[in-house]
Amino acid sequence: MLTELNQIALQADGRYLMPSEWQPVQTYLAQMRQRLSAYSKIQAAEADIRQEVEKRLFLRSPRFLCQDKPDILNICRRDRENALRYISAMVLTGDMMAYKQRMLCWLQTVSRSFPFYHESARQAYEVMAEVLKEKLTPQEFDLVRPFVELTGEMLSS
Repeated sequence: MLTELNQIALQADGRYLMPSEWQPVQTYLAQMRQRLSAYSKIQAAEADIRQEVEKRLFLRSPRFLCQDKPDILNICRRDRENALRYISAMVLTGDMMAYKQRMLCWLQTVSRSFPFYHESARQAYEVMAEVLKEKLTPQEFDLVRPFVELTGEMLSS
């Protein structure tokens, strides 16, 4: 939303905006309660979410967790934790452009370091979406889903 607000301000240079040009702002403000609630729920359940994601990943395919390589396992855990925190922060702002520019750039750099990372990342963020869907209301999950899906898509390509 911050990127959109900046664009709206640039468009308004020297004129008043049409009501339709304010629609993204109105939508964002109408969703603010759900955004705050989703953020709070993710924050409160972070440890449970991470554990459940890891448990389900292990059930799908133990090799994705790299348990025989503790350094890589810890890196993957750290990356999923950072991604979850960043996703929840981006839900507050609703700024997909900022997310793409900051977080995904970093995660793609990390993913290039590990040749097996692409498939495991796809699986990890599919599972994360499943777990978050269970923890959040449908309205809250609708705000989170685009960030989680984009993360999985970008890291698996």
